[in-house]
Amino acid sequence: MAVQCSTFLYPFAGGTFSVGAMDRQDRIRRLFLLLLLALTIVIIYKFSDSWTFSNTSGYFVNQAGSSELLPPDLPNLDLTKQTPERTSKRPIVPKVQQKVTHPPSKFPPNIFNDKPVFQRTDFDAIKQIWKDDKWSLELSYTPYRAYVVRDNETFLERVQNYNEAIAKLREQLWSVRKHTEWRPPAKDISVLWGSADDFLIKLSNFTQIMTVVLPWKGAPQPWSSLEDHQNILVQEYYPWLATEPLCLWIETPAFTKARWDAVYNRSCLEDIDAAAMPTSLEPLYFHGKPINPNHYWPHDGASYPSYFFSQLPPHLLYIHIAQDAVITETGDIFTGDLKLVPYTCSHDRNPELPPNIDASPIYKDVFIITQFWCASFFHKMLECLPRIAPYLYFLRSNPDVLVHVVEVDGSTAELLRILGINRERLISGLARAKMAFMPQGTPCGFPVALESQIFSHHLRTSIAKPPPRQNLILVRRSGLRKFSHHGSIEKILRQIASDFNLNFQLFIDDPTPALDVTMVMFKGAKVIVAPHGAGLSNMLFADPGTLIVEGFLKVPVTKKTCAKGMHAYTKTSWNCGGVVI
Repeated sequence: MAVQCSTFLYPFAGGTFSVGAMDRQDRIRRLFLLLLLALTIVIIYKFSDSWTFSNTSGYFVNQAGSSELLPPDLPNLDLTKQTPERTSKRPIVPKVQQKVTHPPSKFPPNIFNDKPVFQRTDFDAIKQIWKDDKWSLELSYTPYRAYVVRDNETFLERVQNYNEAIAKLREQLWSVRKHTEWRPPAKDISVLWGSADDFLIKLSNFTQIMTVVLPWKGAPQPWSSLEDHQNILVQEYYPWLATEPLCLWIETPAFTKARWDAVYNRSCLEDIDAAAMPTSLEPLYFHGKPINPNHYWPHDGASYPSYFFSQLPPHLLYIHIAQDAVITETGDIFTGDLKLVPYTCSHDRNPELPPNIDASPIYKDVFIITQFWCASFFHKMLECLPRIAPYLYFLRSNPDVLVHVVEVDGSTAELLRILGINRERLISGLARAKMAFMPQGTPCGFPVALESQIFSHHLRTSIAKPPPRQNLILVRRSGLRKFSHHGSIEKILRQIASDFNLNFQLFIDDPTPALDVTMVMFKGAKVIVAPHGAGLSNMLFADPGTLIVEGFLKVPVTKKTCAKGMHAYTKTSWNCGGVVI
Protein backbone atom coordinates (compact mmCIF):
# COMPACT_ATOMS: atom_id res chain seq x y z
CA MET A 1 0.00 0.00 0.00
CA ALA A 2 1.33 3.34 -0.96
CA VAL A 3 2.34 5.67 1.85
CA GLN A 4 0.54 8.99 1.67
CA CYS A 5 2.49 11.85 3.27
CA SER A 6 3.65 15.31 2.60
CA THR A 7 7.18 15.96 1.47
CA PHE A 8 9.58 17.33 4.12
CA LEU A 9 13.16 18.32 3.50
CA TYR A 10 15.79 17.49 6.14
CA PRO A 11 19.42 18.51 6.15
CA PHE A 12 21.46 15.36 6.13
CA ALA A 13 24.94 14.46 4.99
CA GLY A 14 25.30 17.64 3.07
CA GLY A 15 22.11 17.20 1.01
CA THR A 16 18.33 16.59 1.31
CA PHE A 17 15.94 13.71 0.86
CA SER A 18 12.14 13.39 0.68
CA VAL A 19 9.75 11.10 2.47
CA GLY A 20 7.10 10.04 -0.04
CA ALA A 21 6.89 7.23 -2.54
CA MET A 22 9.58 4.82 -1.43
CA ASP A 23 9.84 1.11 -0.90
CA ARG A 24 9.56 -0.46 2.55
CA GLN A 25 13.26 -1.23 2.97
CA ASP A 26 14.25 2.29 2.01
CA ARG A 27 11.75 3.77 4.47
CA ILE A 28 12.99 1.56 7.32
CA ARG A 29 16.65 2.33 6.57
CA ARG A 30 16.06 6.06 6.43
CA LEU A 31 13.85 6.01 9.52
CA PHE A 32 16.66 4.28 11.39
CA LEU A 33 19.11 6.95 10.25
CA LEU A 34 16.72 9.70 11.36
CA LEU A 35 16.36 8.09 14.80
CA LEU A 36 20.14 7.78 15.06
CA LEU A 37 20.53 11.45 14.15
CA ALA A 38 17.91 12.48 16.72
CA LEU A 39 19.59 10.40 19.41
CA THR A 40 22.95 12.00 18.60
CA ILE A 41 21.45 15.48 18.90
CA VAL A 42 19.86 14.61 22.25
CA ILE A 43 23.16 13.31 23.61
CA ILE A 44 25.03 16.40 22.44
CA TYR A 45 22.45 18.72 23.94
CA LYS A 46 22.40 16.76 27.18
CA PHE A 47 26.08 17.37 27.72
CA SER A 48 25.94 20.99 26.63
CA ASP A 49 23.03 22.17 28.77
CA SER A 50 25.29 24.21 31.01
CA TRP A 51 27.31 26.05 28.38
CA THR A 52 26.59 27.99 25.23
CA PHE A 53 28.86 30.10 23.10
CA SER A 54 28.21 33.62 21.95
CA ASN A 55 29.94 34.48 18.70
CA THR A 56 29.33 38.16 19.34
CA SER A 57 31.38 38.26 22.53
CA GLY A 58 33.71 35.31 22.19
CA TYR A 59 33.10 34.23 25.80
CA PHE A 60 31.47 31.14 27.26
CA VAL A 61 28.27 31.84 29.15
CA ASN A 62 26.50 29.57 31.58
CA GLN A 63 22.74 29.79 31.83
CA ALA A 64 22.92 30.75 35.51
CA GLY A 65 24.02 34.16 34.37
CA SER A 66 27.79 34.29 34.91
CA SER A 67 30.36 34.18 32.17
CA GLU A 68 34.05 33.45 31.94
CA LEU A 69 36.88 34.32 29.64
CA LEU A 70 37.88 30.68 29.19
CA PRO A 71 35.97 27.50 28.25
CA PRO A 72 35.48 24.73 30.82
CA ASP A 73 37.97 22.21 29.47
CA LEU A 74 41.26 24.09 29.57
CA PRO A 75 44.31 21.98 30.37
CA ASN A 76 45.65 22.62 33.89
CA LEU A 77 43.46 25.66 34.52
CA ASP A 78 39.70 25.71 34.95
CA LEU A 79 38.44 29.29 35.14
CA THR A 80 34.76 28.42 35.08
CA LYS A 81 32.13 26.67 37.11
CA GLN A 82 32.35 22.87 37.05
CA THR A 83 30.71 21.09 34.14
CA PRO A 84 29.48 17.48 34.02
CA GLU A 85 32.17 14.90 33.33
CA ARG A 86 32.06 13.35 29.92
CA THR A 87 33.94 10.41 28.51
CA SER A 88 33.27 11.08 24.85
CA LYS A 89 35.96 12.91 22.90
CA ARG A 90 33.31 14.48 20.72
CA PRO A 91 33.54 18.30 21.06
CA ILE A 92 30.60 20.13 22.59
CA VAL A 93 28.44 21.57 19.83
CA PRO A 94 27.29 25.11 20.62
CA LYS A 95 23.60 25.82 20.87
CA VAL A 96 21.99 28.86 19.35
CA GLN A 97 23.56 32.22 20.13
CA GLN A 98 22.69 33.51 23.56
CA LYS A 99 23.09 37.08 24.69
CA VAL A 100 25.55 37.52 27.56
CA THR A 101 23.75 38.23 30.82
CA HIS A 102 25.59 39.83 33.71
CA PRO A 103 25.30 39.02 37.40
CA PRO A 104 23.11 41.42 39.36
CA SER A 105 24.69 44.66 40.52
CA LYS A 106 25.72 44.98 44.14
CA PHE A 107 25.77 48.75 44.37
CA PRO A 108 25.41 50.15 47.89
CA PRO A 109 22.29 52.30 48.34
CA ASN A 110 24.36 55.42 48.96
CA ILE A 111 28.10 55.42 48.39
CA PHE A 112 28.57 58.64 50.33
CA ASN A 113 26.92 57.56 53.59
CA ASP A 114 30.33 56.90 55.19
CA LYS A 115 29.86 53.14 54.99
CA PRO A 116 32.60 51.37 53.03
CA VAL A 117 31.67 50.46 49.47
CA PHE A 118 33.56 47.21 50.06
CA GLN A 119 32.12 45.74 53.25
CA ARG A 120 35.17 43.61 53.97
CA THR A 121 38.89 43.78 53.33
CA ASP A 122 39.22 40.16 52.27
CA PHE A 123 37.89 38.31 49.23
CA ASP A 124 35.30 35.58 49.52
CA ALA A 125 36.73 33.04 47.10
CA ILE A 126 34.23 30.64 45.59
CA LYS A 127 36.59 28.40 43.66
CA GLN A 128 40.28 27.55 43.60
CA ILE A 129 41.44 27.27 40.02
CA TRP A 130 45.21 26.97 40.35
CA LYS A 131 47.64 26.02 43.07
CA ASP A 132 51.34 25.31 43.43
CA ASP A 133 53.80 25.31 46.32
CA LYS A 134 54.00 29.12 46.56
CA TRP A 135 50.65 30.58 45.53
CA SER A 136 47.11 29.82 44.50
CA LEU A 137 44.64 31.52 42.17
CA GLU A 138 40.99 31.76 43.14
CA LEU A 139 37.87 33.18 41.53
CA SER A 140 35.86 35.50 43.75
CA TYR A 141 32.61 37.44 43.37
CA THR A 142 32.86 39.27 46.71
CA PRO A 143 33.46 42.15 47.15
CA TYR A 144 33.74 42.27 43.36
CA ARG A 145 34.48 39.80 40.58
CA ALA A 146 38.21 39.11 40.45
CA TYR A 147 40.89 36.46 40.12
CA VAL A 148 42.67 36.57 43.47
CA VAL A 149 46.30 35.54 44.01
CA ARG A 150 46.88 34.14 47.51
CA ASP A 151 50.20 33.38 49.16
CA ASN A 152 52.08 33.79 52.43
CA GLU A 153 55.32 35.55 51.51
CA THR A 154 56.97 38.92 52.11
CA PHE A 155 55.77 41.85 50.04
CA LEU A 156 58.18 41.69 47.07
CA GLU A 157 57.86 37.90 46.95
CA ARG A 158 54.07 38.31 46.86
CA VAL A 159 54.42 40.76 43.98
CA GLN A 160 56.49 38.19 42.07
CA ASN A 161 53.90 35.46 42.70
CA TYR A 162 51.23 37.88 41.47
CA ASN A 163 53.24 38.34 38.27
CA GLU A 164 53.56 34.58 37.81
CA ALA A 165 49.79 34.23 38.09
CA ILE A 166 49.26 36.90 35.42
CA ALA A 167 51.70 35.10 33.13
CA LYS A 168 49.85 31.81 33.70
CA LEU A 169 46.51 33.40 32.86
CA ARG A 170 47.98 34.91 29.69
CA GLU A 171 49.35 31.53 28.65
CA GLN A 172 46.00 29.83 29.12
CA LEU A 173 44.07 32.58 27.37
CA TRP A 174 46.29 32.21 24.33
CA SER A 175 45.95 28.42 24.42
CA VAL A 176 42.22 28.98 23.85
CA ARG A 177 42.34 31.94 21.51
CA LYS A 178 45.12 30.56 19.31
CA HIS A 179 45.07 32.40 15.97
CA THR A 180 41.67 34.07 16.20
CA GLU A 181 41.60 37.39 14.38
CA TRP A 182 41.13 40.69 16.23
CA ARG A 183 37.42 41.44 16.66
CA PRO A 184 36.04 45.01 16.63
CA PRO A 185 34.03 46.51 19.51
CA ALA A 186 30.23 46.58 19.53
CA LYS A 187 28.27 49.45 18.01
CA ASP A 188 26.59 50.45 21.28
CA ILE A 189 29.20 51.34 23.89
CA SER A 190 28.80 51.84 27.64
CA VAL A 191 31.42 54.05 29.32
CA LEU A 192 32.71 53.08 32.77
CA TRP A 193 34.80 55.72 34.53
CA GLY A 194 37.03 54.90 37.46
CA SER A 195 36.16 57.99 39.50
CA ALA A 196 33.39 56.35 41.55
CA ASP A 197 34.18 54.53 44.78
CA ASP A 198 32.19 51.52 43.54
CA PHE A 199 33.99 51.41 40.19
CA LEU A 200 35.24 47.82 40.59
CA ILE A 201 31.80 46.60 41.59
CA LYS A 202 30.31 48.14 38.45
CA LEU A 203 33.10 46.62 36.36
CA SER A 204 32.02 43.16 37.56
CA ASN A 205 29.01 43.52 35.27
CA PHE A 206 31.27 43.55 32.18
CA THR A 207 32.56 40.03 31.85
CA GLN A 208 34.84 40.78 28.90
CA ILE A 209 37.23 42.26 31.49
CA MET A 210 39.28 39.93 33.69
CA THR A 211 40.54 41.66 36.86
CA VAL A 212 43.48 40.05 38.68
CA VAL A 213 44.07 41.13 42.28
CA LEU A 214 46.82 40.93 44.87
CA PRO A 215 44.78 41.18 48.10
CA TRP A 216 45.66 42.37 51.55
CA LYS A 217 47.12 39.57 53.64
CA GLY A 218 45.93 39.26 57.23
CA ALA A 219 45.52 42.99 57.85
CA PRO A 220 44.00 43.54 61.30
CA GLN A 221 41.89 46.54 62.21
CA PRO A 222 43.32 48.94 63.18
CA TRP A 223 46.20 48.26 60.82
CA SER A 224 49.80 49.44 61.27
CA SER A 225 52.58 49.38 58.69
CA LEU A 226 55.29 49.33 61.38
CA GLU A 227 55.44 45.52 61.61
CA ASP A 228 53.80 44.60 58.30
CA HIS A 229 56.19 43.00 55.81
CA GLN A 230 53.56 41.28 53.65
CA ASN A 231 51.47 44.20 52.43
CA ILE A 232 53.90 47.08 52.05
CA LEU A 233 57.54 47.68 51.15
CA VAL A 234 58.38 50.46 53.65
CA GLN A 235 57.32 50.08 57.27
CA GLU A 236 58.21 53.35 59.03
CA TYR A 237 56.80 56.75 58.09
CA TYR A 238 57.10 60.25 59.49
CA PRO A 239 54.30 62.82 59.54
CA TRP A 240 54.77 65.90 57.41
CA LEU A 241 54.76 69.24 59.17
CA ALA A 242 54.32 72.79 57.94
CA THR A 243 54.70 76.43 58.86
CA GLU A 244 51.72 78.67 59.54
CA PRO A 245 50.84 79.86 55.99
CA LEU A 246 50.57 76.34 54.60
CA CYS A 247 48.72 75.19 57.71
CA LEU A 248 46.13 77.87 56.97
CA TRP A 249 45.60 76.49 53.47
CA ILE A 250 45.22 72.94 54.76
CA GLU A 251 42.89 73.68 57.67
CA THR A 252 40.61 76.35 56.18
CA PRO A 253 37.51 74.80 54.51
CA ALA A 254 37.43 75.28 50.73
CA PHE A 255 40.48 77.60 50.84
CA THR A 256 42.04 75.81 47.86
CA LYS A 257 40.44 74.40 44.73
CA ALA A 258 42.14 71.10 45.55
CA ARG A 259 40.19 70.99 48.84
CA TRP A 260 43.21 70.21 50.99
CA ASP A 261 41.04 70.50 54.10
CA ALA A 262 38.84 67.69 52.77
CA VAL A 263 41.76 65.60 51.55
CA TYR A 264 43.74 65.60 54.79
CA ASN A 265 41.00 66.12 57.37
CA ARG A 266 43.56 66.90 60.05
CA SER A 267 45.13 69.64 62.08
CA CYS A 268 48.48 70.88 60.87
CA LEU A 269 51.55 69.58 62.70
CA GLU A 270 54.16 72.21 63.60
CA ASP A 271 56.09 70.29 66.29
CA ILE A 272 59.43 69.14 64.89
CA ASP A 273 60.06 66.72 67.78
CA ALA A 274 56.70 65.01 67.17
CA ALA A 275 57.46 64.75 63.46
CA ALA A 276 60.68 62.87 64.23
CA MET A 277 58.78 59.91 65.70
CA PRO A 278 58.15 57.02 63.27
CA THR A 279 54.52 56.15 62.67
CA SER A 280 52.32 53.97 60.46
CA LEU A 281 51.17 54.91 57.00
CA GLU A 282 47.55 56.08 57.14
CA PRO A 283 44.77 54.23 55.25
CA LEU A 284 44.03 57.53 53.49
CA TYR A 285 47.03 56.98 51.23
CA PHE A 286 45.40 53.88 49.76
CA HIS A 287 42.16 55.73 48.89
CA GLY A 288 43.06 59.35 48.11
CA LYS A 289 42.07 60.90 44.79
CA PRO A 290 41.23 64.36 43.42
CA ILE A 291 38.11 66.08 44.69
CA ASN A 292 36.41 67.97 41.89
CA PRO A 293 32.75 69.00 41.43
CA ASN A 294 32.69 67.58 37.90
CA HIS A 295 34.46 64.30 38.67
CA TYR A 296 34.32 63.21 42.31
CA TRP A 297 32.40 65.26 44.87
CA PRO A 298 31.74 63.35 48.12
CA HIS A 299 29.84 65.25 50.81
CA ASP A 300 29.55 68.23 48.44
CA GLY A 301 33.33 68.50 48.44
CA ALA A 302 33.54 68.87 52.21
CA SER A 303 35.29 65.57 52.98
CA TYR A 304 36.07 62.09 51.81
CA PRO A 305 33.85 59.27 53.12
CA SER A 306 34.97 58.68 56.70
CA TYR A 307 36.12 55.11 56.00
CA PHE A 308 38.93 56.51 53.81
CA PHE A 309 40.67 57.36 57.08
CA SER A 310 40.05 54.08 58.91
CA GLN A 311 39.41 51.20 56.47
CA LEU A 312 41.78 49.48 54.04
CA PRO A 313 40.69 48.64 50.49
CA PRO A 314 40.41 44.92 49.65
CA HIS A 315 43.25 45.07 47.12
CA LEU A 316 46.91 46.02 47.16
CA LEU A 317 47.26 45.87 43.38
CA TYR A 318 44.97 45.03 40.49
CA ILE A 319 45.24 44.75 36.72
CA HIS A 320 42.61 44.36 34.00
CA ILE A 321 43.05 41.94 31.09
CA ALA A 322 40.91 42.56 28.00
CA GLN A 323 40.79 40.84 24.63
CA ASP A 324 40.19 42.58 21.30
CA ALA A 325 40.91 46.06 22.62
CA VAL A 326 41.17 49.46 20.99
CA ILE A 327 43.78 51.51 22.88
CA THR A 328 43.37 55.28 22.69
CA GLU A 329 46.15 57.86 22.70
CA THR A 330 45.49 58.55 26.39
CA GLY A 331 45.46 54.90 27.47
CA ASP A 332 41.72 54.18 27.67
CA ILE A 333 40.39 51.01 26.04
CA PHE A 334 37.34 49.89 24.08
CA THR A 335 36.49 46.19 24.28
CA GLY A 336 33.19 44.54 23.43
CA ASP A 337 30.42 46.92 24.51
CA LEU A 338 32.60 48.77 27.04
CA LYS A 339 34.88 51.79 27.12
CA LEU A 340 37.04 51.60 30.25
CA VAL A 341 38.37 54.97 31.47
CA PRO A 342 40.63 54.93 34.57
CA TYR A 343 40.41 57.95 36.90
CA THR A 344 43.51 59.82 35.73
CA CYS A 345 44.22 63.30 34.35
CA SER A 346 42.12 62.46 31.28
CA HIS A 347 38.34 62.35 31.54
CA ASP A 348 37.35 61.31 28.02
CA ARG A 349 33.92 59.76 28.45
CA ASN A 350 32.94 59.99 24.80
CA PRO A 351 31.48 56.60 23.78
CA GLU A 352 32.34 57.14 20.11
CA LEU A 353 35.18 55.07 18.73
CA PRO A 354 38.23 57.07 17.56
CA PRO A 355 38.37 57.71 13.80
CA ASN A 356 40.63 55.67 11.53
CA ILE A 357 40.64 52.58 13.73
CA ASP A 358 40.99 50.37 10.68
CA ALA A 359 44.28 52.08 9.84
CA SER A 360 45.77 51.49 13.30
CA PRO A 361 48.21 48.61 13.84
CA ILE A 362 47.11 45.36 15.47
CA TYR A 363 49.43 43.89 18.10
CA LYS A 364 49.29 40.60 19.95
CA ASP A 365 49.94 41.68 23.59
CA VAL A 366 50.11 45.26 24.87
CA PHE A 367 50.74 46.51 28.42
CA ILE A 368 49.31 50.02 28.93
CA ILE A 369 50.90 52.72 31.11
CA THR A 370 49.80 55.71 29.04
CA GLN A 371 48.00 58.55 30.80
CA PHE A 372 47.30 62.16 29.91
CA TRP A 373 50.34 64.49 30.41
CA CYS A 374 52.78 61.58 30.58
CA ALA A 375 55.27 63.61 28.55
CA SER A 376 55.47 66.07 31.47
CA PHE A 377 58.22 65.19 33.95
CA PHE A 378 56.08 65.17 37.12
CA HIS A 379 53.27 63.11 35.60
CA LYS A 380 55.76 60.79 33.93
CA MET A 381 57.66 60.10 37.15
CA LEU A 382 54.80 60.01 39.64
CA GLU A 383 51.79 58.77 37.66
CA CYS A 384 52.73 56.92 34.48
CA LEU A 385 55.99 55.02 34.95
CA PRO A 386 55.14 53.75 38.47
CA ARG A 387 52.24 51.80 36.93
CA ILE A 388 54.71 49.43 35.29
CA ALA A 389 56.85 48.86 38.39
CA PRO A 390 54.80 46.07 40.05
CA TYR A 391 54.75 44.10 36.78
CA LEU A 392 58.41 44.09 35.78
CA TYR A 393 58.83 40.38 36.52
CA PHE A 394 55.94 39.58 34.15
CA LEU A 395 57.26 41.91 31.43
CA ARG A 396 60.86 40.74 31.70
CA SER A 397 59.73 37.11 31.52
CA ASN A 398 57.53 37.80 28.49
CA PRO A 399 59.61 40.01 26.16
CA ASP A 400 57.05 39.74 23.36
CA VAL A 401 54.58 41.88 25.35
CA LEU A 402 54.76 45.47 24.07
CA VAL A 403 54.36 48.58 26.25
CA HIS A 404 52.03 51.44 25.29
CA VAL A 405 53.48 54.85 26.28
CA VAL A 406 52.91 58.49 25.35
CA GLU A 407 56.42 58.91 23.94
CA VAL A 408 58.76 56.21 22.69
CA ASP A 409 61.95 58.27 23.03
CA GLY A 410 63.61 60.59 25.53
CA SER A 411 63.61 60.02 29.28
CA THR A 412 60.68 57.59 29.07
CA ALA A 413 62.70 55.16 26.97
CA GLU A 414 65.80 55.76 29.09
CA LEU A 415 64.03 55.04 32.38
CA LEU A 416 62.30 51.96 30.97
CA ARG A 417 65.66 50.69 29.70
CA ILE A 418 66.97 50.94 33.27
CA LEU A 419 63.99 48.83 34.35
CA GLY A 420 64.77 46.19 31.71
CA ILE A 421 62.32 47.25 28.97
CA ASN A 422 64.13 48.05 25.73
CA ARG A 423 63.17 50.71 23.22
CA GLU A 424 61.97 48.22 20.59
CA ARG A 425 59.04 47.18 22.80
CA LEU A 426 57.56 50.69 23.08
CA ILE A 427 54.53 51.79 21.05
CA SER A 428 52.29 54.86 21.19
CA GLY A 429 49.19 56.38 19.66
CA LEU A 430 45.98 54.70 18.55
CA ALA A 431 46.44 50.94 18.46
CA ARG A 432 44.59 47.65 18.59
CA ALA A 433 45.55 44.66 20.72
CA LYS A 434 44.34 41.08 20.73
CA MET A 435 45.16 41.09 24.44
CA ALA A 436 45.60 44.26 26.54
CA PHE A 437 46.88 44.56 30.09
CA MET A 438 45.76 47.68 31.98
CA PRO A 439 47.15 48.18 35.51
CA GLN A 440 45.21 50.41 37.89
CA GLY A 441 45.37 54.06 36.87
CA THR A 442 47.04 56.80 38.89
CA PRO A 443 44.69 59.64 39.93
CA CYS A 444 45.81 63.05 38.67
CA GLY A 445 48.35 64.51 41.09
CA PHE A 446 47.86 61.66 43.59
CA PRO A 447 50.76 59.18 43.29
CA VAL A 448 49.94 55.65 44.44
CA ALA A 449 52.07 54.76 47.47
CA LEU A 450 52.81 51.09 46.66
CA GLU A 451 53.56 51.68 42.98
CA SER A 452 55.83 54.64 43.81
CA GLN A 453 57.70 52.59 46.40
CA ILE A 454 58.27 49.67 44.03
CA PHE A 455 59.29 52.05 41.22
CA SER A 456 61.78 53.79 43.52
CA HIS A 457 63.12 50.45 44.75
CA HIS A 458 63.90 49.29 41.20
CA LEU A 459 65.50 52.61 40.27
CA ARG A 460 67.71 52.74 43.37
CA THR A 461 68.81 49.11 43.14
CA SER A 462 69.81 49.66 39.49
CA ILE A 463 72.66 52.00 40.54
CA ALA A 464 75.81 49.91 40.27
CA LYS A 465 77.89 51.90 42.78
CA PRO A 466 75.61 53.57 45.34
CA PRO A 467 77.21 56.71 46.82
CA PRO A 468 77.30 57.42 50.56
CA ARG A 469 74.35 59.46 51.86
CA GLN A 470 76.17 62.72 52.46
CA ASN A 471 74.49 65.17 50.05
CA LEU A 472 72.56 68.30 50.94
CA ILE A 473 70.83 69.15 47.66
CA LEU A 474 69.37 72.53 46.74
CA VAL A 475 67.16 72.59 43.64
CA ARG A 476 67.38 75.78 41.56
CA ARG A 477 64.54 76.13 39.08
CA SER A 478 64.51 78.35 36.03
CA GLY A 479 60.73 78.66 35.70
CA LEU A 480 58.15 80.58 37.72
CA ARG A 481 58.27 78.27 40.72
CA LYS A 482 61.56 79.37 42.26
CA PHE A 483 62.90 81.04 45.38
CA SER A 484 62.97 84.84 45.07
CA HIS A 485 66.15 85.02 47.15
CA HIS A 486 67.84 81.88 45.96
CA GLY A 487 71.31 83.35 46.51
CA SER A 488 70.73 83.92 50.22
CA ILE A 489 69.29 80.44 50.68
CA GLU A 490 72.22 78.85 48.88
CA LYS A 491 74.71 80.72 51.07
CA ILE A 492 73.02 79.53 54.26
CA LEU A 493 72.76 75.92 53.08
CA ARG A 494 76.41 75.81 52.06
CA GLN A 495 77.30 76.85 55.60
CA ILE A 496 74.98 74.22 57.10
CA ALA A 497 76.53 71.53 54.88
CA SER A 498 79.98 72.53 56.08
CA ASP A 499 78.93 72.53 59.74
CA PHE A 500 77.40 69.03 59.52
CA ASN A 501 80.06 67.49 57.25
CA LEU A 502 77.68 67.17 54.27
CA ASN A 503 78.39 67.61 50.56
CA PHE A 504 76.50 70.59 49.17
CA GLN A 505 75.05 69.83 45.70
CA LEU A 506 73.26 72.36 43.48
CA PHE A 507 70.75 70.75 41.11
CA ILE A 508 69.78 72.97 38.18
CA ASP A 509 67.20 72.35 35.45
CA ASP A 510 68.71 74.50 32.68
CA PRO A 511 70.35 72.39 31.43
CA THR A 512 69.18 69.33 33.33
CA PRO A 513 71.99 66.90 34.23
CA ALA A 514 72.13 63.51 32.54
CA LEU A 515 69.82 60.91 34.05
CA ASP A 516 72.61 58.77 35.49
CA VAL A 517 74.18 61.84 37.15
CA THR A 518 70.80 62.86 38.61
CA MET A 519 70.16 59.38 39.96
CA VAL A 520 73.51 59.18 41.75
CA MET A 521 73.16 62.71 43.16
CA PHE A 522 69.74 62.06 44.70
CA LYS A 523 70.64 58.51 45.77
CA GLY A 524 73.28 60.11 47.99
CA ALA A 525 70.87 62.70 49.44
CA LYS A 526 70.40 63.18 53.15
CA VAL A 527 68.49 66.46 52.77
CA ILE A 528 66.70 67.95 49.74
CA VAL A 529 65.62 71.61 49.69
CA ALA A 530 63.48 72.73 46.76
CA PRO A 531 60.66 75.01 45.67
CA HIS A 532 57.40 73.24 44.96
CA GLY A 533 57.44 71.69 41.49
CA ALA A 534 58.30 68.77 39.27
CA GLY A 535 61.97 68.84 40.25
CA LEU A 536 61.06 67.21 43.54
CA SER A 537 60.07 64.10 41.59
CA ASN A 538 63.77 63.20 41.69
CA MET A 539 63.25 62.17 45.31
CA LEU A 540 62.30 58.80 43.81
CA PHE A 541 66.04 58.20 43.45
CA ALA A 542 66.61 58.98 47.17
CA ASP A 543 66.50 56.45 49.96
CA PRO A 544 63.52 56.33 52.35
CA GLY A 545 64.13 58.60 55.32
CA THR A 546 65.50 61.50 53.29
CA LEU A 547 64.48 64.86 54.74
CA ILE A 548 62.53 67.02 52.27
CA VAL A 549 62.19 70.79 52.74
CA GLU A 550 59.65 72.06 50.21
CA GLY A 551 58.94 75.74 49.66
CA PHE A 552 55.43 76.61 48.52
CA LEU A 553 54.24 79.66 46.64
CA LYS A 554 52.32 82.50 48.23
CA VAL A 555 49.33 81.67 46.03
CA PRO A 556 47.83 78.23 46.84
CA VAL A 557 48.65 75.61 44.24
CA THR A 558 46.59 72.58 43.36
CA LYS A 559 49.21 69.91 42.76
CA LYS A 560 50.80 68.04 45.64
CA THR A 561 54.14 66.28 45.73
CA CYS A 562 55.57 65.84 49.24
CA ALA A 563 52.32 66.92 50.83
CA LYS A 564 50.54 63.74 49.82
CA GLY A 565 51.73 60.89 47.64
CA MET A 566 55.43 61.53 47.88
CA HIS A 567 55.29 61.62 51.67
CA ALA A 568 53.97 58.09 51.38
CA TYR A 569 57.21 57.17 49.67
CA THR A 570 59.93 59.25 51.36
CA LYS A 571 58.78 58.68 54.94
CA THR A 572 59.78 62.24 55.86
CA SER A 573 58.79 65.56 54.34
CA TRP A 574 58.84 69.08 55.74
CA ASN A 575 56.70 71.56 53.85
CA CYS A 576 57.68 75.19 54.40
CA GLY A 577 54.40 76.82 53.42
CA GLY A 578 54.44 80.34 52.05
CA VAL A 579 58.20 80.73 52.26
CA VAL A 580 59.07 82.81 49.20
CA ILE A 581 62.44 84.36 50.07
